[in-house]
Parts: sequence; structure tokens; C-alpha cells
Amino acid sequence: MKNILIVESENDKAFFGFLLAHLQVVTTTPITIFGLNELVSGRGLSKARLQEALKVNLKPITKGLQQGVTPKVGILIDADEPNKGNDDMLGGIEPRLKAINTIIEDVTKQNPNFKQLCVSNTDFYEIRIQTDTEEEISIQIGCHLTNIEGRGNLDTLKRAIAHKDQALIANCLEKWRECYEQKIQSGSIQAKLKIKKLDSEFEKLWVTFAERYDDLTASIFEEQWNSFYAKYDTLPEDKRGNSGQRNEVYTLLKERGLTMFDWNSSQPDFKKLCSFLKCFM
Repeated sequence: MKNILIVESENDKAFFGFLLAHLQVVTTTPITIFGLNELVSGRGLSKARLQEALKVNLKPITKGLQQGVTPKVGILIDADEPNKGNDDMLGGIEPRLKAINTIIEDVTKQNPNFKQLCVSNTDFYEIRIQTDTEEEISIQIGCHLTNIEGRGNLDTLKRAIAHKDQALIANCLEKWRECYEQKIQSGSIQAKLKIKKLDSEFEKLWVTFAERYDDLTASIFEEQWNSFYAKYDTLPEDKRGNSGQRNEVYTLLKERGLTMFDWNSSQPDFKKLCSFLKCFM
């Protein structure tokens, strides 16, 4: 038996694994973090891929006997921007919860009817599934959405718990955003050249700056200018903002994780996330 936490990506696996270690979530039942990137089919978050991930992770549970332990399965994905995204996986807390309820029902034939994010053991839904030997075992399933004030993704969360007073370079991006929005309003930048999902792009960029530059000594203006020029000014509309290669998150967290983020932050949505993860104790 083992507990399962389904997340979106390799970056999520690294971040939440680090957070679990910080929270000292130690259980008699091991926790396996499973990223959607481990699936062979497709890329990114979708109803079909989340459904497949649930099937993949329930299958080994049905091969074992319960032995007095009720394993937990957690789904931890981004809330994203309200009403944006695929039709079957719209962003926002309420649409995402509805999609998760549907996915669980499709796989287990039972609907947990989640209407709020799971933050305690009582929020988990117990279901009975049949083992390969036709015995029934109980599992508990719960879900939480990475968000700050009802929207966003992992970058939104990371920015919320970053040490803002250390982010001397990253905070300069506020001026960049003001400049960009002024140019949009004045018509200097055509509508077809607008950066899609500006909020999430801004947060991703802010976190990148904070992680790469604010606790390092580097001359980076030319590098970042050229990065912007290449990502936004010289690409077709459907290709703009391609993030390309990223730093290895495991290495970054190992080397600087404790100094980059406030892992004891009192930010309400971060505390709810921690409460959800502590359910696996």
C-alpha cells in the first residue's frame, strides 16, 4: 500500500516534495508523487490525462490487501485563471472541482461531489474499490487546487511566499508591467501582439528573476532584454512566450530553497495547501 499525490509536472513534483519534507510529513504508508509528465500520452493538463493518471495510480492499490491501512489518493493541480483553458478543464476553482468530480466518477463510478478544496482529513471522500482478488478495500480521495485568492498556479504561489524584501531585481518587473500596459492602452502595441494570460506570464517571469538573480551577483539586463525580444517581439502570435529550457528545479531547491521562500508563511491559501499535505501524515 502507498499514498499517492497526483500533480501536473516535474516542477510540481520537486516543489511539493520539498514542501512535504519541510512539513515533516512522515507516514507509515509511503507517499509517491506522480506527475502527469510521466504519462506517455499527450502533454499538459487535460481531463483525459488526469483521468488516465488516476487509473494508473489506482491499479496497483487494487493488487494489495488493506491490512488495516486506508491509503490516500490526492489530486493537486493548478486553479489557473477563471474560465480559461480547455472546455473540459476550465480554469477557476469551481469549474476545476466539477471536472475532478466527473473524472473520479468516470474512473470509480462514485462521485465525491467536492464543492470546496480539501484541507482536512474530514474533507477526503472514502470509496470502496474491488481488488484483483475480488475483495473490497477502502481508499480515501481528496483534491486541492494550487491558488492564491482563487486563481493562479505554482508560480503565483511561489511569488506569494517569496521573500519580497530580497527581490530587488524581480520587483523592478512591476515597472515593466506598467510600461507594457501603458503601451497597450495607447495603441503602441497592436491587439494581435498582446501577451496572452499576462498575469500568469508576469508571475512566471517574476519568479524566474527572483530565483535566478536576486540572490546572485550577475549582469543580466542584456540577457533578459534579448530573451524578451526573442520570446515576444520576433515570434508569430501562436508561438510567443515559449519558455524554452528551465533551471533544474530539484537542484535549485536543494541549493537555495530554504533562503528563497518563506516555508512558514502565514499566507492563508498557502496554509490551506499545507493543511492538505499534512492529511497524508
